[in-house]
Amino acid sequence: LLQFLDQLPRSSGHLHAGVWRHRRKDGSTLDVEIVSSELAWHGAPARLVAAHDVSARRRAEAALRASEQTLRGVLNDLSDGLVVVGDAALVRFVNPAACALLGRSEADLVGSALDHRTLLQGADQDELVSADGQLHSVSMRVSETSWHGEQAAVITLIDITQERAIERELALLQRSVAATSDGVLIVDAVHKDAPIIYANPAFERITGYRIAE
Repeated sequence: LLQFLDQLPRSSGHLHAGVWRHRRKDGSTLDVEIVSSELAWHGAPARLVAAHDVSARRRAEAALRASEQTLRGVLNDLSDGLVVVGDAALVRFVNPAACALLGRSEADLVGSALDHRTLLQGADQDELVSADGQLHSVSMRVSETSWHGEQAAVITLIDITQERAIERELALLQRSVAATSDGVLIVDAVHKDAPIIYANPAFERITGYRIAE
């Protein structure tokens, strides 16, 4: 406090000096916010200096910043795309997975408008074309939340491109097996009785057994 008083000019009027760190007699420290004002005291010029202890507030602010950094770290590490959209459909947050799916950088997305209703295309509404022309199969979920006191929507984008490709391959394989003229029989080799789990139409025709049998 003495250091602050020594640095004051002679006629500084009302002055807000910000937050200073002081040391108590026992060696512990505290953060104080200092405000100084000129006044007359018994007819003589004087200065009133008020020191408000803001240590608890500063600790709470530091804890909040640490919590936000931890949360952002978790959201950034998610394999699913995550976009937070606030008022006027403006992007407030986007994680790296969403940037990769959308083909745009974080700097380009944050602050821009994004309407989730027009993101997906295709007959099943599961196709997302990124800014660089890449086609992804995506499952999208939208939920409401609050983001820094603002009503917002969380858009979750799950890349199912690989799953869709596997489904198409399995469907093609099933059609091929069903169309072949050779009899095909599949049994469950893991089960001790090796039960039949599939027989194609050709097997039914060759053996005379119905598939249901």
